[in-house]
Amino acid sequence: MTFRPGRTVTALLVGALLLGWGCAPIRVPESGGSGPESSQPRPKALTVAIENEPTNLIAQIGGAGTGTRNGAQLTLAVHQRLVTFDNQGGVLPMLAAEVPSQEKGTWVVRPDGSMRTIYRLRPNVTWHDGAPLVADDFVLGWTVNRDRDIDNNQRQIADLIASIETPDPLTLVMEWSNSYPFASALDGPDVGPFPAHILSSSYPADKERFLQHSYWTRDFVGVGPYQVAEWELGSRVVLRAYPAFYAGPAHIDTIIVRFIASEPTVVANLLAGTIDGAIPRSLSFRSAWSIKQQWEQDGRKPLLVEEVSNWRKLFVQFRGPILPEILDVRVRRGLLHGLERQALSDALFQGRAVISDSFIPPDDYRWDWVKDVVATYAFDQRRAQQLLAEAGWHRSGDGPLLNLAGERVAFPVWTGTDKNDEIELAIIADAWKALGIAVDQVVLTGARARDREFVVTFPAFNPQSIS
Repeated sequence: MTFRPGRTVTALLVGALLLGWGCAPIRVPESGGSGPESSQPRPKALTVAIENEPTNLIAQIGGAGTGTRNGAQLTLAVHQRLVTFDNQGGVLPMLAAEVPSQEKGTWVVRPDGSMRTIYRLRPNVTWHDGAPLVADDFVLGWTVNRDRDIDNNQRQIADLIASIETPDPLTLVMEWSNSYPFASALDGPDVGPFPAHILSSSYPADKERFLQHSYWTRDFVGVGPYQVAEWELGSRVVLRAYPAFYAGPAHIDTIIVRFIASEPTVVANLLAGTIDGAIPRSLSFRSAWSIKQQWEQDGRKPLLVEEVSNWRKLFVQFRGPILPEILDVRVRRGLLHGLERQALSDALFQGRAVISDSFIPPDDYRWDWVKDVVATYAFDQRRAQQLLAEAGWHRSGDGPLLNLAGERVAFPVWTGTDKNDEIELAIIADAWKALGIAVDQVVLTGARARDREFVVTFPAFNPQSIS
């Protein structure tokens, strides 16, 4: 059992380019050397910061890591997949012309569990170099993703596909060895596409050269709304709207992504106006909110886009805890009722982190499906005291609560060195002290907090973020 304080959020903070402020126009040269420059429309540009330089723009190639994660944040700007999801969980076609369905016979599930799905591609989709997108590009993506010689952190779904046939350049017939409930919703990179006309010359003949190919970064060619126009190593990447994008050109002409690893430097650049925004992970919610408030005081209209990045959970030590009281479910429930999780959301995320008692939060459209069977733990100090009393805890006069054996117990709570971690720890400690329970607050050193083998030895409670 784990206590779930709620979801934490990061923020994408952008000067209100779309609202008419903060746009740094690119100078457009006069056509043919004549005519006033003012007669030319000014392209719209947006400069944003990202935490680190991407190691590649196809996230699963090259394994896990910070550079891969940063590449993933840019992928959909320059590339696309077969389908995507809307904000209600519905599947929408992207590169596919339509979503496979059993009603149309394009998704067949056999009695032995094997399946067949048929994806038909949109016509007239082109790569950024003008080459047409064809079914063979997906076959190459699927083949590479299954290849054990290629460092890949996402091959599970590709392994379920036994074969892919291409009866014509716009049709994929996938045979599945086992049932997979999301076979009609391949919104990930599991089958590519990879441009066969570029990469087939090195794969599979020279896999080392394939992995080192400049295609993955500065020479990337995709099928997304933006194309890589420039890549200055260690500095920035410039993305320009692809004029032949099948859904029409993007509204912002140019996106300049600067690689800035230091959050204080990102903040300084935002306040100085040298960048218009920051992509999540390069700017904490606290910093983004502070800048937003300052910009609003200056009369600007910034756009703050919040992204739920992970769950924040209070883990319980069940493996030989030093305090056996932790094993009593009444004690754990009492502690949870005594914790004002909304205070955590208010203090850390301006009240914008949703409080949840389930992995499906109340603001999710699927909450109606599960709300009647989810046990909820509202902040209720009276109920907390009642549960602790049922477990044999009692108070001696005006002193702290004592356990069943009449002993004073202090629960150790370990946390990391981040400023938010320490604020969170103080709120948890204050809430439990209000119940009469002592808390031993332990802030780990940076080295200790990064040592996973050490962290899992926490004696009682440990707040952690999980994706």
